[in-house]
Amino acid sequence: MIVVAPYDIINGLLSSSSIPEPDASAGEIVWSAGTTPAGQLRILTSTHKVYKAVIDTTDNPLTGVALPVPTWVEVGYTNRYRMFDQVNSSQSTSNSAITFAITSPSGFDSAAIFNATNVTSVRYVLTSSGGAVVYDKTIEAIDNSARVDWWHYFFEPIVQRYKFFVNDIPRQSNSTLTVTINGNAPIGVGTMVIGKQVNLGVACYGTSFRYINLSTADEDDFGNIKITKKRKYKLLDYDVRTDKAKIDFIINKISGLVDQPCVWAGTPDTDDPTVVYGYYVDFRQNIDTPTKCTATLQVREIV
Repeated sequence: MIVVAPYDIINGLLSSSSIPEPDASAGEIVWSAGTTPAGQLRILTSTHKVYKAVIDTTDNPLTGVALPVPTWVEVGYTNRYRMFDQVNSSQSTSNSAITFAITSPSGFDSAAIFNATNVTSVRYVLTSSGGAVVYDKTIEAIDNSARVDWWHYFFEPIVQRYKFFVNDIPRQSNSTLTVTINGNAPIGVGTMVIGKQVNLGVACYGTSFRYINLSTADEDDFGNIKITKKRKYKLLDYDVRTDKAKIDFIINKISGLVDQPCVWAGTPDTDDPTVVYGYYVDFRQNIDTPTKCTATLQVREIV
């Protein structure tokens, strides 16, 4: 059972990206001095954010959003940085392969992509500070787990992965991770996480999850039912076996992740249903033996 807290990539770790800023294909326009009509969108490359003019204004967006009566409102991050904003539903999109590089002084050992659409493969390549390739792994997007024989191979519907998780990257200082996301236009990436994994114990059999459906069903006077589609998310209960000596460490670590979206994984397998991007809801630690203890960790998936 591991948890990976995301590095703050927006503030300095992104060393290159094939998605331009501003991205004309996404309709991004850099703000410039003058009058901006109400309803128009502008970006600032200094903050990597998109702003919307509330009224006709000459204010700088940073000034306008801070006024008692705002003349600008913040909409979100630019297309290049949406995959790093920790909001899984906002995607960075591109009509061609997405390639970007992340360089960290302290190194990292885990990387994950969630809410990927129209992706055919993801390649992770790590190069040392001297330029040598020390890690190279490609994950194909087609899920063949249901194709158990030739009949299923030819006739089973094609299912694509939406998440791509690795946790065996060699941890080296000042290394650069280059990620290449191939696919069919438009390619979308909701969340990209890199960081260092922390071992919380061993996820045991008995770990479970359920899907919570937020859709609503309204019935009229004649018995007709109208379903309003909304989001669905996983709620996971990890049964974890831990060393008694590590209880304080685990509690302190989890306490520091309050309301922090992280990658949680019962196993490192990218297809494991217990690999999710979410935040912890509840943690219960049982001290049931002198050396080994059980815990239940509940995590809500962010969709």
